[in-house]
Amino acid sequence: KDCLQALLSRADGVAAWGSAQAVAGVRSLTPLHARWIEWGPRISLILADPNLPKDQMDKIAQEICLGEQQACSSPQIVYCLQTSDPDSDVERAGLSPVLRGFAAKLAEAMDRISPATRATLAPSEPERTEIRLVTELVCEEAALGFTELLEADDRSWRLLVDRRPELRASPLFRTVWVKPVSLSALARVFRPMRGFLQTVGLALASESTERWIELAQRVLALGATRVRPAGAMTESYSGEPHDGEYALQRY
Repeated sequence: KDCLQALLSRADGVAAWGSAQAVAGVRSLTPLHARWIEWGPRISLILADPNLPKDQMDKIAQEICLGEQQACSSPQIVYCLQTSDPDSDVERAGLSPVLRGFAAKLAEAMDRISPATRATLAPSEPERTEIRLVTELVCEEAALGFTELLEADDRSWRLLVDRRPELRASPLFRTVWVKPVSLSALARVFRPMRGFLQTVGLALASESTERWIELAQRVLALGATRVRPAGAMTESYSGEPHDGEYALQRY
């Protein structure tokens, strides 16, 4: 810390990337005269229709397996789009049949895709501990009707099914939250994490251009910086702005 502080005291600009805690730590050491350039944590997700065909489900599974979700544009949540707000049905206990059926289809896709996708990185011991902790909490909350765990026999992937729509980061390594959300609830759900949103993947049952544009405009207005079809979330083009900004302008 002393060495870093001595170095930063002579800097005209300081750029930091990492977790919220890491970025806050570096910022506390940055002198007031230096330009502060932050590349903080980001979260990406998929919005999917519940009645997707098999090939679309496979594309979602590919996104979850690709690179062990280490890219900022990798999905950490897969949202099942519903016609009504899940939180409005206070009388219902447990997962809705729509969400349960969607999660089951995604689990089948993971069974097909995950074994055929070579793992590129193994989790460290702290990362394995986080996966176990989150998994155990999901199993405990299943008794209350909030969650359900769908997991590979060899524990190479897991779906954390949760009836509560709030955005939540996953522990990665082929671990993804599966949650319900309605169009009317998108603003309420996305607003608290507006500054952390990056890529939104769309998996739609129909090929309606109008619906694609409507959803894309909606999520961009709510803070997302990129919209891609599911299966192409990590793809980019030469000169594309990172997190919605042209990086060189900040330097």
